[in-house]
Amino acid sequence: MIGASERGLTWELTGINDEYLAAYNPDVIIDVVNKYPSPNFEMDILLSKYKNDRDFLSIQINEFKDAPIVYGKNGPSGGGIIEDAVNVRPPIIERKTRVMNSSQMLDLLELVAEKQARRMLEVSRRIGLFSIPTST
Repeated sequence: MIGASERGLTWELTGINDEYLAAYNPDVIIDVVNKYPSPNFEMDILLSKYKNDRDFLSIQINEFKDAPIVYGKNGPSGGGIIEDAVNVRPPIIERKTRVMNSSQMLDLLELVAEKQARRMLEVSRRIGLFSIPTST
């Protein structure tokens, strides 16, 4: 969320400076964010006004669609973007972390398998290999 900052338990809703807002271009954001991952992140970008009539920008990175995201090159020093790393967001943890153990990798592979199976079933239905019976 651009235009909001957290200080301890308090949020400050300042909004986006008019100068920055005038230069706002979602394509630039997409290009910068997708400089490192492969495949590219799918994201939602929303510019909105809040009660105080200030503008805020929300950027949400969506879960991968078909294949896990792998960083193709290192990011800025200290930013946590490491070439060939695969990140996950484990339950209960509010931040992403690199796949660090076999349990996390197994969970990731299971998620990939579920997504691929769902995709194969959708394609099979679409091309008429089988249909789902309807209740009468």
